[in-house]
Amino acid sequence: SGFIVEITDEEIIIATNQHVVKKFKTVDVFFFDGSKATATIVGTAYDYDLGFVSVKREDISQEVLDKLYTVHINKGYWDTLENEADLELGVRCIYESGKVWREKTGKLVYKQGTTDLMWRKLPQVTRVSTQLFHGASGSAIFDINGNFMGVATYIITGAGRYESYCSTVQTFCDVYEELFEESVYYQ
Repeated sequence: SGFIVEITDEEIIIATNQHVVKKFKTVDVFFFDGSKATATIVGTAYDYDLGFVSVKREDISQEVLDKLYTVHINKGYWDTLENEADLELGVRCIYESGKVWREKTGKLVYKQGTTDLMWRKLPQVTRVSTQLFHGASGSAIFDINGNFMGVATYIITGAGRYESYCSTVQTFCDVYEELFEESVYYQ
């Protein structure tokens, strides 16, 4: 799972989780129409569980390229949200064939906080009631108005618990700027 954050004359940068790509130098990327391209891992941040891959534009048909868009990241919107804002959120994942695999909706529990109840402690997380699932890692979470709200990262299950967490918009933007030396968001 992943989402497009940058389209240049030479490449397409796709965001995902570090734990999704950590064992590889290249990965297969499938687009909305089911077409496939090989991507190279171009950056990871273990502390925030974020990863980025690059696909060469020349490896994608013009028909697909004409329909690709980047995720709009409005950091100014994020900054104005209260920590427990009443927002509906959702995630959608597609099969390699391009058909919708799963869609889940929920609400923002908190925009920025921490938790000690996971396989590794991330410095900041966004908690959502959206029931994330295995295979959603690296997917973008959006609010009902289409605003980027984080990167699906992990779930905690068992003993009647089901908790879903994301990398925050703030840490996503910070990591991107550190790795690529440019901003990925709009004010």
